[in-house]
Amino acid sequence: MRRVVAVNDVELAVDETGSGQALVCVHGGWVDRHAWEGATPGLADRFRVTSHDRRRHSESERPAARSDVEAHAADLAALMDNLDATPAHIVTSSIGGNSVADH
Repeated sequence: MRRVVAVNDVELAVDETGSGQALVCVHGGWVDRHAWEGATPGLADRFRVTSHDRRRHSESERPAARSDVEAHAADLAALMDNLDATPAHIVTSSIGGNSVADH
């Protein structure tokens, strides 16, 4: 199910499917949440799978100010809190992993 979730003064496009323990998928730099669509059906058999377009990507809001790793990390933490997705398994690709490093 696609919806828009407001966190940290930015609106993020979010997909959720499945049930069970939370599993959050964070995309890399040149793609969007749709990069996880091939894996989502199998994962949704066991997990509540959430993927989102990071700020300034695809269907999420593109604030005028440039974003940095700290902004993406803060968005991810706020999104997980907003969706009651803590604790969660987190899967990342490429630079999307920087959103969770050291947090």
